[in-house]
Amino acid sequence: MLLTARDAFEERKVRYIGYLFANVAVYDEIDAGLAALMLGRAEALTWRQYVLLAAVAHAEEQPLPDGELSDDSDAWHAWGVRRELRDLYDTGHFYGGSKETPRMGLRYPDLTLSALRLAHQGVLLTCGRRSTTGRPAEDR
Repeated sequence: MLLTARDAFEERKVRYIGYLFANVAVYDEIDAGLAALMLGRAEALTWRQYVLLAAVAHAEEQPLPDGELSDDSDAWHAWGVRRELRDLYDTGHFYGGSKETPRMGLRYPDLTLSALRLAHQGVLLTCGRRSTTGRPAEDR
């Protein structure tokens, strides 16, 4: 049963790997080495991580919930989702903004879900928006 479930999820990932191939074909600055690296990373992602990437990619149309990017949760399901979300953040598929401390003005990462935006890796694996410079719209 677990093998059947795994195979079904693998089939769903094909669409996103297709986005990667399409982006590699369109953008000249993506060389063969980067394409091979990204293909390996794309194959390693879980289906749920692709769903999370798509949610961040479409956050303008469907806002992400409030909350922090943390592992604290009582339910196993919620903990698993937050762990995969954090893994995507840690591997550079998306990033958050930054906040500033009130007294000293020191900057630190904003780990609220609503602040998440796709980074280059996330854009390559989704149909995320890109600017005319080939950079994610969030990086302009």
